[in-house]
Amino acid sequence: MYLYLCAPAARADTERLLTDVFFDYSGRIGLGLSRREAESARRAAGSYGKPYFTDMPDVHFSISHSGRFWACLMTGAAVGLDVEDITARRERDAGREIDAGERYLKIARRYFTDDERRETEDAAARGPHELIARFFFVWTRKEAYVKYTGRGMGAGLGEFSVLDGGLGVFFGEARAHPSLALSYCRAKEMPIKEIISINGV
Repeated sequence: MYLYLCAPAARADTERLLTDVFFDYSGRIGLGLSRREAESARRAAGSYGKPYFTDMPDVHFSISHSGRFWACLMTGAAVGLDVEDITARRERDAGREIDAGERYLKIARRYFTDDERRETEDAAARGPHELIARFFFVWTRKEAYVKYTGRGMGAGLGEFSVLDGGLGVFFGEARAHPSLALSYCRAKEMPIKEIISINGV
């Protein structure tokens, strides 16, 4: 399983970036596709919009972007990935009248289950950094899970907990960049083998 991170200037061109990533990944796992074959690999989307390669059933990927980052996780089984640019969010929050901590608690009360909300509120009592860390720990897991299932954000986020182990999946995290909160979801445990920078992230 390989994680690819893209520099801000290139984030807009998702199709080209996915081709770059797929071409690199094919070499790393021994598929040996040419650049042209990687470019021409047919893609489709599931009923909820999750993209996949139609002729490559053993190649799975999940894309996420936030703030200044674009990321893609490629592996041999279904996966979901979410990244959140915490630094960009802090910068944006600094210019708002509403207290950022209260805003995150409001989101938690709306979209988190009782156990997730309690943990977030407990973290808030320990200070803003603890609150942000716990909030995005839960939030990125929730988004990674709905991407893994292919249901996307149409799924009711408050209908499942990512903390109680009841989903029967594995959640992982990675310190890919100091500004990022990052979680991924798979059926079984597998660590990220390598983090690959595109355009100097």
